[in-house]
Amino acid sequence: MNHLIEAVGLLRERGLTTMVFLLGRGSSEKQLRSMVREQKLSSWITFSNPMGGLVEAMHSADIFVRPSLHTSVSAYPLQAMGVGMAVVTFASGVCDHFRHNDTAVVCKEPTALA
Repeated sequence: MNHLIEAVGLLRERGLTTMVFLLGRGSSEKQLRSMVREQKLSSWITFSNPMGGLVEAMHSADIFVRPSLHTSVSAYPLQAMGVGMAVVTFASGVCDHFRHNDTAVVCKEPTALA
């Protein structure tokens, strides 16, 4: 997630406005909240728990970002595609089913996320 937070900062520096909702809770939440405060991005990044399921929350969004270089398999990007969201992810062995600029935007490095 820190790559996504950094990308929001880069977009802000470029004069582009974005709203990001980080859904769910995790062991890194405290560190990520601190990072958002330090970079003065609290107006652009909101930490939230979805009221319903994650797929329900996806219906209200435009872009799904998998901002992780982790190699764990996740159904969330496929579910996001299923509800019509654009998907942005990093290249990895578990994301080889995404084709850059065809089924998703596949970033090779964290700075490409912005």
